[in-house]
Amino acid sequence: MLQLRVINNKIVNSKNEEVVLKGANTNSPGILKFEENHDILNDLSEIKKLGFNAVCIPICPAYYQSRANYCELLLDPIVRLSEELGLYCLIDWHAQGNPIQNITREPSMRVEGYLKYDASNIVAERAAKELSFRYGSNTHVLFNPFSAFLGTNKEEWKQSIDMFTKIIRESTNNIIIISGTDWPPNQTSALNFVIKDQNSVYGMMVYSTTGQKSKDELLKLKAQRPVIITECGYQAKDPKEIALGGTEAYALELKNYIEENRLSWFAWSYHPTRQPTLLNSWDPDDLSPWGLFVKENLLVKK
Repeated sequence: MLQLRVINNKIVNSKNEEVVLKGANTNSPGILKFEENHDILNDLSEIKKLGFNAVCIPICPAYYQSRANYCELLLDPIVRLSEELGLYCLIDWHAQGNPIQNITREPSMRVEGYLKYDASNIVAERAAKELSFRYGSNTHVLFNPFSAFLGTNKEEWKQSIDMFTKIIRESTNNIIIISGTDWPPNQTSALNFVIKDQNSVYGMMVYSTTGQKSKDELLKLKAQRPVIITECGYQAKDPKEIALGGTEAYALELKNYIEENRLSWFAWSYHPTRQPTLLNSWDPDDLSPWGLFVKENLLVKK
């Protein structure tokens, strides 16, 4: 696949053609295999059939630590197949918390003895080093070294970004995503922050509770550097938390925001229970209201 890189505020391929990523998040490969006995490789094929050109693979820090052969067993086949299918593959270290102070979101949630969202900087550094070394030569792979910086101040956020970027750049020049802070997420810390790395982009989740101020700030960054919406979506029925709820009105507003500003995006998630869901069941034709909206509005070729 053609290598992606950053030129000014656009993502372009090696032919200098602008690329807008339209992706779907899967569930964690570890959860899918070990808890649900589900084949993620079949999901990749269905994601491609729907019309997506990219997929995001959230790496659960707990399974990454508990399974010595995690990459060989789970990630290697995903990276290979996504390339065969023509899908750009975002590898997302799905840690949530403060890596400088080693504070993890929901520390009571454990998998096989490890924190599900482990925010430890030691573990995150090890993952950034291994994953970028192992997959950095694949032209279709992008990296998000930390999913959600929660409870971090501006200096801690900057320190984390510099730390992860330095590690990844030892192995690859593939695109790095710089995530935002807090919940609902924002990129306020980045407004007066100059990215030294030329092949990095800003990433932020945009849900129904994301305020207009945060979206306006994101567009200020977009004037100088590409922006990727790393998660978005709404759960029409029984959302497990307020941020994941919403209606088609949210989706229509999101569509306008994405299209007017030519933003890349990843919808959460290709799964029937991991909210907000694109599916009602594992039948690939049984799309949720959010899934139908994505298919009929965001994936339509223009």
